Amino acid sequence: MISKFCKLFATLTASRHAWDVWGDWLVMASTALRNGCPEAMRCEVAEAEYMAAVGRYTAEQARTMAQLLAVTVEALEAGPHDFLGRVFHELELHNSAMGQFFTPYDLCRAMARINGFERPADGRILTACEPACGSGATMIALHEIALEGGFADRVYYELTDLDDRAFRMAYIQCTLLGMAARVVRGDTLRMRFDREWFTAGYYLHNMAHRRRRTDSVAACEAARELIGGDDVPDARGDFAVDSDAVDSAESSVGQLCFDF
Repeated sequence: MISKFCKLFATLTASRHAWDVWGDWLVMASTALRNGCPEAMRCEVAEAEYMAAVGRYTAEQARTMAQLLAVTVEALEAGPHDFLGRVFHELELHNSAMGQFFTPYDLCRAMARINGFERPADGRILTACEPACGSGATMIALHEIALEGGFADRVYYELTDLDDRAFRMAYIQCTLLGMAARVVRGDTLRMRFDREWFTAGYYLHNMAHRRRRTDSVAACEAARELIGGDDVPDARGDFAVDSDAVDSAESSVGQLCFDF
C-alpha cells in the first residue's frame, strides 16, 4: 500500500513541491473525514481551508487526492499501524521538516506493552494522553492492544501536537481506526491550544456523556471517602443497570504516554 500511495503521490509533484502537496492532501483528507462529525457544521474556517487547498489543483488532480485517501482507508482496514508515518518517511518528507522523525511503530508497540495497558477488572474507562503525538503512532499502538483485549470501546484518547501536519495525520488515522479521540493542535509545554477536533469514534462511543458520568462517579466516591458514611448520594443512580452497559458506573484512570 505504501508503494501504491507513493506512486499516486508522485503524479502530483511534477509542478509542485512534495512538501506542499503533502500539506494540501492532509488538509483535504482530514477536513473531508471531519465533515461527518457534528461540530464540523459550525466550522467555516476548516471549509475555507479545504476550498483553498483543492483550488490549487485541476479536477483530475483532485480525483487523485481522493484516491490517496482511498488507499489510506484500505491500508488501515488491514489493522492498526502507523501508515502515514511510514509514508512520510518513504517520501523523504522528513528532510523538509527540519529533521522531524516519527517513532517507529514497532517501538511504539513495545512501549505500549511495557506500559501495562490492559483491560481493567471492573470495567473502568481508560484515558490515554500523548502530548507530542506526531502521526499518532503511540496511541495507535495502545488501540491495537485494546482491540486484542476486547476493551477498545472503553478507551478515550487525547493527542496533541504543535505541528499542523502532525495534527492532521493523527486525526486521519485515529478516525479511520475508529478510535474515540480528541486531537488537539497546540503547544503542550506552554498550554496554548488553537484547535481541537473529535473523531467519529468519539461520538459513536458516546464518549462525551460517558466521561461526564465517570467524573460524577469519581467525585462522589472521593467525597464519600472524605466525609464518610452514606450521606453522599450515589452518582451511579439509575445508570447502574448492567455491568456492560454504556452508562454503567465507571471511574476514569489516566495513563500518560510520551513519544520520543
